[in-house]
Amino acid sequence: MKTANGSRLLRVAFTEGRHGELEPCGCSFRPLGGVAREFNQLALWKKESDPPLLSLAAGTTFWPSLTFQAPPSKLATQLKAQYVVDALNLLGLKVLSPGADDFLLDRATLRELQKRSKFQWTSANLIVEGQTFFPPFWEGVVGGVPVVVVGIASPGEWPIAGQANVEVSPPLPALRGALRQANPQGKLVVVIGTLDEKSHAQLKREFPEVNLILGGQEGQETFAVDQIGRALLYQNPSDRARAVAKLELEVPASFTNFYSGEVTQSFFDAIAGWRLELQTVEAALPGARRAEGRRLRSERARLAQAIASAREVPIDPRSDSVIYSGMVYALAPELEQPENALSKLVARYHDSLRQIAIEEN
Repeated sequence: MKTANGSRLLRVAFTEGRHGELEPCGCSFRPLGGVAREFNQLALWKKESDPPLLSLAAGTTFWPSLTFQAPPSKLATQLKAQYVVDALNLLGLKVLSPGADDFLLDRATLRELQKRSKFQWTSANLIVEGQTFFPPFWEGVVGGVPVVVVGIASPGEWPIAGQANVEVSPPLPALRGALRQANPQGKLVVVIGTLDEKSHAQLKREFPEVNLILGGQEGQETFAVDQIGRALLYQNPSDRARAVAKLELEVPASFTNFYSGEVTQSFFDAIAGWRLELQTVEAALPGARRAEGRRLRSERARLAQAIASAREVPIDPRSDSVIYSGMVYALAPELEQPENALSKLVARYHDSLRQIAIEEN
């Protein structure tokens, strides 16, 4: 889609660290997440305006987070992974950069999931037998904008040394090699994936050809925004796909080199939703019992920190600047309706899970 001045508009949706989640979290207060709500949120965005949507995801996608639960059976995990792929297909995902922990499913299962998917897989540094297991980057044209997406991963929660010949190579040399192959001149370059803090800081300093960095450290809901070098944004939406980030891009017709200029809008000017959540939490605190009060106070502190972290980004009037704006949307209970294809998919998953339980017993 083009504006009157010839600029091309593009919308990006991004989720991170899904960990096999299909349904909202089990929180007693405003449970978040769920693929059915995600479908409804994306549908709302599609009604708003016409920019084409590029949907991206990164981080551990299929292997469950074991922080709060017992290890599942391998059969149940594989079954759920198939339904996650089916859900991502229905959500219109374009590119996935899986996490290292996903190899705990085993390589053969990942290949089957890849065949089942309608989206592209990429990782520049997940190495098997000396070769990248997935293509190091994806390249295409979205809304008239040439785009390169490079996936990178950090070592996951669990060591994969027991997985024969699986290696997580140093991410930044791998990224540099992928960009040499992709030839980013005149293309919008997006890096998706998880990185440790040191590598993330180095990426910001040393890769001016990268326009967007999407992702962070799994399990950390920082909601931070940075301007680094010439044109980088950093976005870390909620872990376990409980929220989805939306970015609006305006790429001028004069965008001809791989430097996009300074970020020209506040990336995080929309904090009204957090303030509303904060008011709800504060209203619930006086009547809360001890355990619930502790949880609400922790939630209040998190929201206050998120609001404080949103900050203005300097404006750059140069004609070759890509204009960015965006925010993170929590997948809240208000998005539960209407029922959709993903609601039915989750119901089928539960039917299949019950059948497995009958067979195993």
